[in-house]
Amino acid sequence: MQHVFSFTLAEAWAFLIYAAGAAAGLYAGGVAISKVITAVKKPKTDQDKRITQLETRVNAMEGFLRNDKQRLDRMDEGQHVTMQALLALLDHNLDGNNIDQMQKAKEALQKHLIG
Repeated sequence: MQHVFSFTLAEAWAFLIYAAGAAAGLYAGGVAISKVITAVKKPKTDQDKRITQLETRVNAMEGFLRNDKQRLDRMDEGQHVTMQALLALLDHNLDGNNIDQMQKAKEALQKHLIG
């Protein structure tokens, strides 16, 4: 037994309209789902962007702090050398015999100033 499919022009147009309506409905549903997914992911995306910016700032600040620490350490070293030289001068002024200590203080001060 053979089945013969036959349809009229009006039925063909109706099928075409239903198919187009179904495609439009699926597209609209996909767009709505996409918007929902984007809205759900937005806080995480914003947070990740903000964290990246903060990490960049922290890295820059760590560089500044490292430079400041090196500068302060160098200043502490210079102050220590200056105090040793001052102590040598005081000892020499008191007893007049600390020439070796003054020579060492002079060398340390020269080394610190000249490098």
